[in-house]
Amino acid sequence: MNAYNTITIEKTKDNDEYPITVREAKLHMGYGINDLQEYEEYLGMLIRAVTKEAEDFIQKDLSLTSCVYTFYNFNDSDVEIPEGHFNSLTAIITDGSTLVTPQYTFPYENEVEFELSTSVSSNPLTVQFKTGFTTENIPENFKLAIMMRVFDYFLVHRGSKSTLSLQDTQTFEKLLMTAMSTRIP
Repeated sequence: MNAYNTITIEKTKDNDEYPITVREAKLHMGYGINDLQEYEEYLGMLIRAVTKEAEDFIQKDLSLTSCVYTFYNFNDSDVEIPEGHFNSLTAIITDGSTLVTPQYTFPYENEVEFELSTSVSSNPLTVQFKTGFTTENIPENFKLAIMMRVFDYFLVHRGSKSTLSLQDTQTFEKLLMTAMSTRIP
């Protein structure tokens, strides 16, 4: 039985924090950082689109995302949130505007659990946190999948390739598959 009646969820992408930068994309494609300046805005759009494609495939955030979960009629000492790729806790706030500090935080691949020191009754209980990665802490397989796909789409745009190959799609998916079954201790 749930320790709450309903939940509302609000998610906001931080448009300045995607897992790779335009500079990294250029270097991956074999260009210098001063090359392709006329394509920088386009490359940024590709990075955002490919990141979204990857997130949709693994059903977890890769870009840094601010999340707000609001639990109504909450009464428990554990807060379980079904979000993977937990990054950081911003705040847990009761209906009396009291900040609650969890005794333990357990980030798993598909959820995060906050263990409170005592049971909390609140209507609502608001949990603010971030999921996803920055360019500094994204796992290499995710970064590589995004860079490879950006390169493929850029080649199509430039007319170097007419379509993406099945091999390109399989490589992209294989690099992302680890997110679908991994548990982070």
